[in-house]
Amino acid sequence: MRVLLVFLLVLAAVYVALCTFFYVQQRTMLYFPVPAAGELNTVGVPAIGAEVRASVAHADAASAIVYFGGNAEDVSLSAEELAASYPDHAIYALHYRGYGPSRGQPTEADLVADASALLTQVAERHATVHVIGRSLGSGVAVQAVAGRDVAGLTLVTPFASIVGVGQSAYWFMPVSLLAKDRFESDRHVGQLRVPVRLLIAERDEVIPRWSSEALIAAFASEQAPEVFVIAGRGHNDVQRDAEYWSLLLPAEVQP
Repeated sequence: MRVLLVFLLVLAAVYVALCTFFYVQQRTMLYFPVPAAGELNTVGVPAIGAEVRASVAHADAASAIVYFGGNAEDVSLSAEELAASYPDHAIYALHYRGYGPSRGQPTEADLVADASALLTQVAERHATVHVIGRSLGSGVAVQAVAGRDVAGLTLVTPFASIVGVGQSAYWFMPVSLLAKDRFESDRHVGQLRVPVRLLIAERDEVIPRWSSEALIAAFASEQAPEVFVIAGRGHNDVQRDAEYWSLLLPAEVQP
C-alpha cells in the first residue's frame, strides 16, 4: 500500500510539473515566428508597446484585401501571391509581433488589437475592404472584424477555438484551464455582420474537421456562411489547389 501511495504521489508530481511546463511554455508552442523572405514594401501599424508592420502591394488601388496568416507563415510571400492573383486590389498582410519586421511578443489580445488597428488604417484609404484569415489568422480575423462593416470575410482552414484544438491534441491535460490565448471564434461569430465564406481542406491534419464544423454550427441560420471543401488538400498545401486563389473572394470581385 505504501509503495502504491508513493507511486501515486510521484505520478501526481510529474503531472503537475508537466502542466506547469505547458502553462509557462504554451506560447512557444503556439507561435512560431519566421523572418520575412518577400520583397514587398511594408507600412507601420499603430501599436502599443511594439513595432508592428504589414507588407503592402498596389497601395493605390480602390479596393483592398487584408490578410492575417497562420502561426508559422511568412505573410510577405502570401502577400506577393495575393498581389499576383488580385492585381486590382491593394494587399496588406500583417506581420504578427515577433514575425518578420515586426517586434514584440505575440499574444491573442495584442494580435487582435494590431489587426483591428490595421483594418482601421486600411478602411481610411480604400473604398472597400475584404478580409482573409488563414488558420490562426482566422481566429484573429473573426475578432478584428466583429462589429465592423467590411465587404466580406474569408476564413481558410478555420477552427472553432484554439482551446478545443489544443485539448484534442493534449487530451491528458486540462488545456481549457491553462490556456492563456484561446481564440474562441465560435463565441464571436454572432457579432459578424458581413458575408462570410469558409475554405476547408478535406485532408486537414492540423485542424480537426469537427472543429471547423463546430464553427459553422455557431453561426445563426440567417448568417450561415458559404462553405467550400477543397478536395485532396491538407492544412499546409491547400493554397496549391487550382481553385484556391479564386475562392478567396466572391466571383463578382474577381479580376
